[in-house]
Amino acid sequence: NSNIENKELLQFMKQVRRDISNSHQQLKLCDIATNDTLKLIAENRPHNLWALKNITKSLPVREKNKLDKYWQVFIDRLQYLK
Repeated sequence: NSNIENKELLQFMKQVRRDISNSHQQLKLCDIATNDTLKLIAENRPHNLWALKNITKSLPVREKNKLDKYWQVFIDRLQYLK
């Protein structure tokens, strides 16, 4: 079921966010990406920066700026799953 996969992938994305936080002196999770952004990533599974920017183009600038810093980590982890 795609919905179950999306929920599992969302949990995985949250773990990636925690990993980023832990590696950056306990950076706040909301300073990396919001849950809504992670859900968007989980549902669309972008495979590169272009795809990520395409699915996040409607997000507020502040949220896009956060992703600009950490997008590679999310993309790398998503590619690892394939």
